[in-house]
Amino acid sequence: MIPARPAQAQTESLLHAFTGARDGGEPYSRLTPDGAGNFYGTTEIGGLGYGTVFKLSPNGSRGWNETVLHTFTGYVDGGYPFFTSLIFDGQGNLYGTTAGGGPTGHGVAFKLSPKGKRWVETVLFSFGKNDSVGCADPWGGVIRDSAGNLYGTCLNSGFPQTEAIFQLSQSMAPGSKK
Repeated sequence: MIPARPAQAQTESLLHAFTGARDGGEPYSRLTPDGAGNFYGTTEIGGLGYGTVFKLSPNGSRGWNETVLHTFTGYVDGGYPFFTSLIFDGQGNLYGTTAGGGPTGHGVAFKLSPKGKRWVETVLFSFGKNDSVGCADPWGGVIRDSAGNLYGTCLNSGFPQTEAIFQLSQSMAPGSKK
């Protein structure tokens, strides 16, 4: 039998309390650090009611400031980034998924790019379309390989409804060279 070791004393600090309004609510995702002391995450609700992407930054006074980087509309840009953890690429862009919104209401894969003091969203893929091979409602975000392909999990439509893993490959623009 191995004897139990006493736990070290820990101190809890509240960094930010979400209101469920403009700043978001229900932050079910894990936080993503940027290497400069900031944390990024998503909320399932808040903003316009369809979730947010946020940044938490230390304010120098032992506190933290929240900045909403993007508010989802629930339409073409997506909505409800449920359990969506974010990832960075080498250029500082953030990637994630939403489980709702998009043209069919079954979610999108998105990229947020810093442009000066604001962030601009690009929808990379809309799920639930004919070319999505049955994948809908992606949860949990994506991972990225060295070639820029994105991978994640989703629901596989049909009956019975099951889960699936998807890959999104970068498309070549017509006339461009690889």
